[in-house]
Amino acid sequence: MRIKAIGKAILIWILAVLWLPVGSLAEDDTDVEAQDLTGSCTFSVDGTAYGSFPRSLSDDSLETKRTLHGGRSFAVSWTDGVPVRAVFAEFFRAPSRCTILQYDAEGAELSREACPAAFNYLIPVGENTRSVAIASEDTIEICSLHAYGSGTVPNAHPWDYAVKKLDYMVVAMHPDDDVLFLGAIVPIFGAEQGKEGRILYATPARRYRTEEALNGAWTMGLRNAPLFGPFGDFANESDPGHQKKFGKEAVVRYLVRVFREHRPDVVFSHDPNGEYGHWQHRRLSECVRRAVVLSADPSYDPESAAAFGTWRVKKLYLHLYPENAIQLSVTAPLAAFGGKSAFDVASEAYACHISQQATKHRVRSEGVYSLSDFGLAYSAVGPDTPGKNDPFEHLSPEELFRLSLRERFGRASVRDGLPCGTVLMRGGMPR
Repeated sequence: MRIKAIGKAILIWILAVLWLPVGSLAEDDTDVEAQDLTGSCTFSVDGTAYGSFPRSLSDDSLETKRTLHGGRSFAVSWTDGVPVRAVFAEFFRAPSRCTILQYDAEGAELSREACPAAFNYLIPVGENTRSVAIASEDTIEICSLHAYGSGTVPNAHPWDYAVKKLDYMVVAMHPDDDVLFLGAIVPIFGAEQGKEGRILYATPARRYRTEEALNGAWTMGLRNAPLFGPFGDFANESDPGHQKKFGKEAVVRYLVRVFREHRPDVVFSHDPNGEYGHWQHRRLSECVRRAVVLSADPSYDPESAAAFGTWRVKKLYLHLYPENAIQLSVTAPLAAFGGKSAFDVASEAYACHISQQATKHRVRSEGVYSLSDFGLAYSAVGPDTPGKNDPFEHLSPEELFRLSLRERFGRASVRDGLPCGTVLMRGGMPR
């Protein structure tokens, strides 16, 4: 009887541990929206207080901004009775060099950290913190700055910004292309199978579209912060200026640098014909094919080779590529999403792209734009086994960083939180 009791106690303890949230994502489990305490705070530039809260930071618009030139600092402060637990900053462009500092009530510095190169950044504050300052080394543009209490902060996803070796990378041209054409990859291989991945958008397009991309990527289960490239969004292929600004050599060099720094084993990208014919999709697909080969060549771009080393991408899959075809199971239930399929999840993620809902595009599980259809365009590890449909075939466990759902997300389902379009989209309209 004693042995059975001990066994029962151990089983209960294991089950309890499995359901406890872990890590910095525990806050994502709450359905309570954090109180906006910004109106109870004061703001200052270089120690000089504002008479009132800056309108450009309080209007919730990503098209208005406050410019902070290099060598200056902007601070938000509060008194003991204001229960601030986080400060959320939204930047017009991802800052290159700035520092975040926290101070106590006496002005003593409690912490400092470099700003991540991110459009949005949630700053958790310590119990004794009474002021958070953003000090710029280069010019930065802040769209919005808010202080919040405990709970879920709108649009403030706790991304992992650390550079790490990746199992896969999704290379998309525009925000929403990662969902419309490549939207099965993150739900199946990232959220369900626990592989390390990132999405790279070649262009951020408009600022509100980066916001939509971040919300959509989070909805698909991505937790490593997406990357946004430096290129413009150009519809007119015949414009020589557009051709130059999205020149092949510049795109290839950028991709090689990214592959060397993040070291993905498997890369997924666009149809060589550009899905619906978009010239930037076609060009990006061509450049990705070149970059996966050149990233292993030490004679190409010696500067990034010296900084990161060379890297051999193992496999490249292109959407709708007709040769060496695989078909992903995009309608099968996924435990990570409570039984929803990759198609269901991608459809939810596309709803986050509010500005694009009036277009003809929709997520497809079959037909010419199906999420399921890819082909192996490059392999350094041999051909796929026909019918196996596993893009990670021939890659040993030692080459892949697999994490369980428990370790990656802190719970069995990554979609138990608030759905996109309620809290996350703050009013539900592009700004």
